[in-house]
Amino acid sequence: MKFRRIAVAVVVHAGRVLVGKRADDAAEQPGCAEFPGGKIEPHETPEGAAMRECLEEAGIAIRLLERTFGVVLQEATPPLWITFHWATPLDPEAVPRPPFTWVPIAELSRLNFPAANAQVIAMLGAKRGRSSFPGAEKSCVPFLPFTGDRSHPGSRGGSGRCGRAP
Repeated sequence: MKFRRIAVAVVVHAGRVLVGKRADDAAEQPGCAEFPGGKIEPHETPEGAAMRECLEEAGIAIRLLERTFGVVLQEATPPLWITFHWATPLDPEAVPRPPFTWVPIAELSRLNFPAANAQVIAMLGAKRGRSSFPGAEKSCVPFLPFTGDRSHPGSRGGSGRCGRAP
């Protein structure tokens, strides 16, 4: 099966996360909140793509901490293979380019993220008050299939619309 491969940077600093908003007229998931990320080019590693996309989209150079986990969205055409990477900014004083901004972790649950981001939002909520990220003892949590069923937190049943993060 051929997948469209996507890398996402989850950039965290001082209790805040780098978050943008897709245009209201975007072809995919308009109006959704999003972490910086995008297509992995054929010559790139997922890590390299996450770093490149963050710099291109938000103007923030990052240092990757670890790959947290992946999600497979089989109902997409072609299916999506998404890797999420924890990161920190190289320059803690850097100001992101709009539409990206620093959002306090406590406010993430109020934003409409794509359903595939639900586990990241939950993991960030679990991080509050800890010195390291959940699962930091592992370099990679196994890939989790996501079919868009309504039992998944934040799902809209695979409609391509934003879901509410848990």
